[in-house]
Amino acid sequence: MNIRDKIRSGIDIANVSVMEIGPLYRPFILKSEGNVVYVDHTDTQALRLKYKDDPKFDVADIVEVDAIWGHQSLLECLGGKKVDYVIASHVIEHVPDLITWLGELGSVLREGGEIRLVIPDKRYTFDYTRRVSQLPEIIEAYLRRTRRPLPWNILDHVLNVRQVDTGAAWKGPLTLDMVPLAHPFEMAIAVAKDAIFSENYHDVHCWVFTPQSFAQTMCALAKQGLIDLRCEEFGDTPHNSLEFVVFTRPSLDRAAIIDSWKAMAASVRTKLPGSEEERTEKFKEANQDLLMTVDRLESKLTETENKLTETVGELRNAEERLSHVTRALFDFEVSASKLRTELDEVRASSSWRITAPVRRIVQSFRRGSR
Repeated sequence: MNIRDKIRSGIDIANVSVMEIGPLYRPFILKSEGNVVYVDHTDTQALRLKYKDDPKFDVADIVEVDAIWGHQSLLECLGGKKVDYVIASHVIEHVPDLITWLGELGSVLREGGEIRLVIPDKRYTFDYTRRVSQLPEIIEAYLRRTRRPLPWNILDHVLNVRQVDTGAAWKGPLTLDMVPLAHPFEMAIAVAKDAIFSENYHDVHCWVFTPQSFAQTMCALAKQGLIDLRCEEFGDTPHNSLEFVVFTRPSLDRAAIIDSWKAMAASVRTKLPGSEEERTEKFKEANQDLLMTVDRLESKLTETENKLTETVGELRNAEERLSHVTRALFDFEVSASKLRTELDEVRASSSWRITAPVRRIVQSFRRGSR
């Protein structure tokens, strides 16, 4: 199932209300399909002006924005209206105050409503070499209730985003020479200065996630009571893609919320193709196979050695018995030799010659008696 089908799955579009944030030119739910409200940070005309030089799409395809979410709350933006589903694809990474933003999404949901997020996986995007967002940074933005990216958000983005081939990233680790910087240093300084000394809004990736880091961040926020959303469903980054999917629902059960994000973290595929983790895992698997082979060979060797020991024992017993027989034969031959000698001596004696006639008579008598 692709990302689009995943986001739409299970939604009875004709009978529910949907709010989609930042649909731009390719919304998940069309106006012709059901009750959907499109929300963005500015109006349609400004969006078309912003993207007029983007070759990836025709600005005429940008949908008409129904509500502008600026300095007011999302609920105020919708005039107090609530919806069954909130869809936000590639939006969460742009919001300056992540915690407040998530809370506002939850505030516009009807009971049983759901938030469906599509989030870029930094391992396959221009955020490739950026570190994942840290809890202190997210909490600082929340404490400030910032409505614009902070200077460090801008600097981290402009200084570190790179030109990344998603397909190549899936084949194995990319070296720095394979992912050149997207912007010069001077641009980062200029944009940061403009953000500090003017009211201009500079759109950047404020937050950088992998599925694992996102789950861990949400779990940490839940433990401190900073979010009340549980992970309802998770779709890992599909092969050769650059985004993952998370469905969330509000909950009052903090333990269940925490457990849900732990479960997501545990289900994440963490070993990238060609990564050290994958190589280590493959080595372990190969090593395990080798160990099993060695175990089998050692077992067979032990069995063979036992049989050999048994055979050697039997051979030694046979040798011992043969030795006894040999000694007995030798003794017998010695005795026979003595008897032959004695017999020869008797036959050579004079008494043997004298008694020869008597022996012949006796032999004749014996033959006659038969």
